[in-house]
Formats: sequence, C-alpha cells, structure tokens
Amino acid sequence: MALAACARATPPADPAPAGGIAPDEASGLYRPDQIIAILEASGIEYAIVSDFAVSRQEVPNLMSRPSKQTGPMDPFVEVKRRPDGRPHLESSRPTPELEALFEAGTAAFEARDYQAARALYVKAIELEPGYFKAYTYLGNSLYQLGDYRRAEVAFAKALSINPVDYQALLFLGDTYYQLGEYGRSKAMLTRAFMLNRENAAVLERLQAVLAKLALRVRDLRLQPPVKIQRVAHERVEIRFDKDRGLRWLALAACMACWAYEDECRARSPVDEDPLRLQMHRECLINQAASIAVRRAHEEELEVSESLLLDAIEDGYLEAIIFWEIIASHAPVVILLLPEAVQEDILEYIERYVFVSTQVV
Repeated sequence: MALAACARATPPADPAPAGGIAPDEASGLYRPDQIIAILEASGIEYAIVSDFAVSRQEVPNLMSRPSKQTGPMDPFVEVKRRPDGRPHLESSRPTPELEALFEAGTAAFEARDYQAARALYVKAIELEPGYFKAYTYLGNSLYQLGDYRRAEVAFAKALSINPVDYQALLFLGDTYYQLGEYGRSKAMLTRAFMLNRENAAVLERLQAVLAKLALRVRDLRLQPPVKIQRVAHERVEIRFDKDRGLRWLALAACMACWAYEDECRARSPVDEDPLRLQMHRECLINQAASIAVRRAHEEELEVSESLLLDAIEDGYLEAIIFWEIIASHAPVVILLLPEAVQEDILEYIERYVFVSTQVV
C-alpha cells in the first residue's frame, strides 16, 4: 500500500508553498501532509505493510535500533559544572581510605551487624564530612536499626550534597513508607523513578507505595505498534499492526523522513542535535495533530493516543521527549537537565504516568 493511499490519516492542511515544500518559518517543522509529500516525491519507495507480528514498542526501537545503550546507573555519579557553567557527570568514588571503611561497612551490613556498620559510616563522615555517600550508607544502617528519624536526617544530608543520589531518594522513600507517611514516600520515590526509571528496585518500591494510595504506573503510554525498516536500497517498509497501527502513520512517516531523507534531517545535523530533539518534537507534534483531527471527527481514540494529545496540549512535550523516549535508553540524560525541566517531568509523571487503580 502506498503512502498516498493512507494520506487521509494525516490532518488536512493548506497546499505547500510555490517552489517546493518549506517548513514553518517560526518552528522549522514540517506538517504531516508535507512529510507525506516529501516521501512520495522521494527516489525511495515507502510502502505501508500490514503485519500481525508487529508488537507495541518504545519509540527508539521503531527503526530497529539496539535496545538499551547503558548499564546500571553509577551510584556515585554527581552533576558537576565546567568553568563555562555547562553541566557534566562525574563519578565521585570514595578515596582509598574511605573505600576501606565502606568495604568493612558492607561486610558488617551483610552480616546484619548494623551497629557496627553505623559506627564505620560515622567514622567515614568524620574523615570526610563533605562526601555524600557516607551519609547515604549511614542512613541505611540507621534505617535497618529502626531509627527512622535519624535515618531521615542522614538521607536529607546526602541529598543536600548530591541531589541526584537516587539511592538516598530510594532509601528515604523507604523510610517514609515505614513511618506511614505515604505521600512523602511517593514524592521521594517518584523523584528516584524520574532519575533512574530502569532501576528495578526503584520501580518495585514505588509500586508498593502507589498501591497504598490506590494508584499504579500506567502501562503502554507511548509504544506504537510500528516497525520501520529498509529492506532494499530503494525500498523502506513501514509496518503496522493490522488492527491499530495505521493510527500512528504521522509519527512513523515523520521518523522515516528523518531517517532516510536529507531534506528532513539536514535541518538539524546530529553534531548540533545529538539527541535528535528536533526530530522528536516534529514527529510527536505531527502525531498529536493527527489525533486531534480524528478526535474532532469523533473517532474513537486509544487511551495512549488521548494521553499523548492531552499531555502535549498541556505543555509537556519536552517532558515526554526526555522521559518517555530518551530516558528509556539513556537515563543519565535526565540528571543533566535543568531543574525546571526535571520539575516538568515530575508533574508529567504525576498527571499522566500514575493512574488510579479504579481506572481500567
């Protein structure tokens, strides 16, 4: 099936300006109909293929990219500033003297001798009072001893030194959970989830406190049943789930344009935009426009479509790009974001990722 036959799935728009296809002057973005026109005029054949075998998947995997690009997050990572003010990540591992105390503390912890572990971490703090991880480990020892309020103080101190210490956030969330302060627990664990969404322990603890509040993590928020692959030099197949996939044509066509058409990707070279933010903005905005047209025609929308449209209309486009797309494969990027963007992501998670357990 050719793209032109499916063009009705994209919102109608004014004809392209004379002399060719030009993106919007203010945003630099192409409309969905312009993307289709670029693909139709290409020397590459773009074919729509219905395929029952296409399953839902995260956006970075739509074009057969490798799955995860990173391993577990470094628990010693901190955000540092270069002389020009730009942030970068640095692993602040303990000095050899502190490392010896930490190893002894770990051994005591594993032997469940939490008093001994506590004493070792107190000694570490006396040795280097500005090192955040000593407070994190001291707090965990106090937590195991049931001394939750002193544990809270220790974790808060760790976070005052290093706000992206996801372990301190995780343990502080556990502390509030044990104290029955589920709202405060959720706040800490949500922030840990925002910083390190791929960590199984963080998700497990978060799900436990959400259950106490009659909430859960919503599944399948942005996972289209689409696959884009180049099967020959001059043929690209855009495969959709036969029943539901064509709804995502605007997104898929836009991603194919950026992948294979110089006219698309030349607007934002990789060396200037390594995270492909402009591509993600254009593709998500086009998809939202397509959804809006179908909503205006009173077509039934999938939950994931309604969520995407509502979230973009509410101003969470950047939060979706960074957290739902980029962080799914490179969570450390979140650590480098300005605080205002992190706060937007937290708001997005609260409004669109968490859902009442009463909602099916």
